[in-house]
Amino acid sequence: MTNEQVIADAGLKITPQTFSRHLRGERTGGPANEVITAVVVVTAHALNTTVDTLLFSYPPLRAGVTFHLNDIVEPVGRHLGSETHHPTASQPHTSDAGLGPAIDLELPDPRVKRFAEALRCPARTEIKRIDIIESDVFATQTIEFNRLTAIVGTHGSGKSALLGMLHAAFGQYLGGMPRPPIFGNGFVSSSMSALLDVTVTQDGNEATVRVDLTDDHRVLTKRWGEALNGLRAPIYTSPARMLDDLGLYTQGIDSARRINQFTETSFEKTKRHIHEYSPASLDGLRRILGRSYKSVSVFDIDHADIEGTPHIEAVLETNRRTIDNTMMSLGELWTHWLLGWETAFRDPGPLMVDEPESYLARRGHTALIDELVRLSLELETQTIVATHSAEVLLRFPLSHIRMCTPTNEGIIVTEPSDMGKVRDALGIENMLRLVVLVEDQLTAALIEHLCALLDPSLIREIEILPAGGREGVIHGLKAVRASRRLRYLGVLSGSARGKIAAPVSGESSDTLDMIVFLPGQENPEEELMKTAYSYGGELAKALDRSEADVFAAANASAYLDPGNRLTGFASAMDFSRIDLVLHAMVQIWLKKPGPVIHQTHSLLTELRKRV
Repeated sequence: MTNEQVIADAGLKITPQTFSRHLRGERTGGPANEVITAVVVVTAHALNTTVDTLLFSYPPLRAGVTFHLNDIVEPVGRHLGSETHHPTASQPHTSDAGLGPAIDLELPDPRVKRFAEALRCPARTEIKRIDIIESDVFATQTIEFNRLTAIVGTHGSGKSALLGMLHAAFGQYLGGMPRPPIFGNGFVSSSMSALLDVTVTQDGNEATVRVDLTDDHRVLTKRWGEALNGLRAPIYTSPARMLDDLGLYTQGIDSARRINQFTETSFEKTKRHIHEYSPASLDGLRRILGRSYKSVSVFDIDHADIEGTPHIEAVLETNRRTIDNTMMSLGELWTHWLLGWETAFRDPGPLMVDEPESYLARRGHTALIDELVRLSLELETQTIVATHSAEVLLRFPLSHIRMCTPTNEGIIVTEPSDMGKVRDALGIENMLRLVVLVEDQLTAALIEHLCALLDPSLIREIEILPAGGREGVIHGLKAVRASRRLRYLGVLSGSARGKIAAPVSGESSDTLDMIVFLPGQENPEEELMKTAYSYGGELAKALDRSEADVFAAANASAYLDPGNRLTGFASAMDFSRIDLVLHAMVQIWLKKPGPVIHQTHSLLTELRKRV
């Protein structure tokens, strides 16, 4: 797709040369929001998919287009003659079959396209939701699941318990694997009590089954079989289960002597060939482990003592050497167990994986989830993972993440409101992406409050520094405009809007491109004090003061020097901290008729697209 095609399809009023400069981010510190959004929308249209699917399947695109997407995406969509969509917490991903003929255009990476397809296509068997009626571990609630779902939370927050409860709800036996004390020995249902309504779809049919975890597993299995005429049961796996299941294998197989030590018989006679890895699977392994295989064969051990345990033989690409389970690292062994044994050759139901990133280097985390998604599409299965990995979570839209939080009423499982909360739960530090230079401390505080109200996670990725007035901001930007490692932006008072339209005081056009403005037409102190006079009744209610108190404080502070009026206003109403007063004033200020709210959105959009 050429620049000219994007310009024509999106109706942009720029030349191809200007388009290229904006896309490279020349003079602006990053690609122009309008241009990158046009590329996304036109590409989504060409691929017969939705904007939200494309964005969430290719995370690098998100920062430039996801904040207030309506402002640009919908006009471009109207120009294309189609309806465009962007994600909301309640909006499901839908197919765009009515967008017109598809153009022969491929996404730059087939993994991106696979993830997008999996987000919008249902699995053959899919756990849709569980309604927890009673539980000694979880609070009463409804938990919904997607085709691809990631479960997050701190250690001990209930991720494994949730997967175990789901598995037990279908009458599944977890064997003698090591597990948290909550599960005891044998069946999960023997040590966790819960009354659940579990809703599942299978091959277009939907059934809701009442499940009591204290029931015998055979009763539950029969109940599901009757409800859906033979349910494809979910598979639960984890590194702990792998190690437990391989215990007998490591005791029973002498690889050097090639015998089964339990029977002293030839090992070759006790293994059954199951399947060979496909070229796509071999490529997936290379991306995950950084190791190339010429071939991988999976066998089952055919003996009563160790039946149901895989034996894997891999031929290395480099020297044609053959290795097996006993010669693999834990990361290599876990990857083969998960991808080559648990999922790749069966007709499985939903796959539930506890901490799939275990034993792997960080660079393999994203590749592993990509391979799980490829297998999910190939087998038409649902995939639910519990994870601590930021790299794994990067692939999931926020609407496909569930966060476990222990409370006094039991564990609650919710869709997080922003990625900042997910990062906090995982202990992931937010990277500093943008330094914002402002005139004074009040401006810094005002931007923090605007972010808190409209884009809470943004404040985690920016640093706001008072620069000592307008000239300080301009001189600071001139000093840092050549920075390659950090982006910088200057924010000036609304009173400067329209007054800095040409180079003055020696600033260059490059510096002007790095300046944006606060909402309003006055300096922030004047804007907020006018709000106090105009909306004294609302402010009094918000601060739990009388309207007379508000007007008396406003009149008293009118005699103070500029820069001290808000502090004096708060003090006159007996507030020791200005933050509480400022937050209430900002909330009311944003509700005023006029351009303030639109200017606020524009300011936050400028900040967001640079992080």
